Amino acid sequence: MHDVIEDRQFNYNDIKQISNERTADIVFDVSDELGKNRKERKSKTWPKLDKNTDAVTVKQGDMLANIRMGNNPGKQKMYKEEYTAFRKRFRGLGNERLWDSLDKKLL
Repeated sequence: MHDVIEDRQFNYNDIKQISNERTADIVFDVSDELGKNRKERKSKTWPKLDKNTDAVTVKQGDMLANIRMGNNPGKQKMYKEEYTAFRKRFRGLGNERLWDSLDKKLL
């Protein structure tokens, strides 16, 4: 659902109306903030995950889906580089089995 916020089709209140506040919070926290490049977007987005363990779990699933579906070597390299920083920052949060899967794919 975070893609619909990132693509600006829906906002937090739209998600809340069709689901509930908890889901809207998770979707909002996983959704990238605006920025001039990917690095800036991530630097603005990751602080939202600091306070929401469920959002970290959703982000883990999103990362795993992206790397499983992608066969673009450039994107794979980008995901590996991002994952190192993501893992360092959020390793104590999220889902342990997803960490294991991500580690196998990206480390």
